[in-house]
Amino acid sequence: MTGMNWKTECKPLLVIAAAFPAPFFLPVGIPRFNNALFETPPLVKWYAREHALLCLIPAFFIAEGISLFGNKTSVPKYLVLQGLIDSGMGKGSALTPPPVDPALSLPSILVLHGVMGLKKAISFIILVVTTTTISGLLYGQLF
Repeated sequence: MTGMNWKTECKPLLVIAAAFPAPFFLPVGIPRFNNALFETPPLVKWYAREHALLCLIPAFFIAEGISLFGNKTSVPKYLVLQGLIDSGMGKGSALTPPPVDPALSLPSILVLHGVMGLKKAISFIILVVTTTTISGLLYGQLF
């Protein structure tokens, strides 16, 4: 039987001992604290909705940039889609990147810029992103 190692056991014990009396000092009953408790769920809901637009859509562009450096046949897209859906992403959000993937890849954007000019390339990108976002939202609401 081995003895207790106080150096590794003492730190978690001190953290637990310090955290245990913390609820005793919570300012329950003060209006500012109570309002913060009641306002938290709507803020979390708002953050989750905004997160989809402000974080996930740019993440798809970043993922496209990363995918340019790898072999696209090495990771089948249906596995990626199923992984996104299994991790909790809605079907609309998960199914919109594959059709847009070739249109908004870096090489295609560079070719568009060279052939059509900057204004038309930017308007094409905005049109594709807007159409894809709307179709993803509609698909997510319908199915």
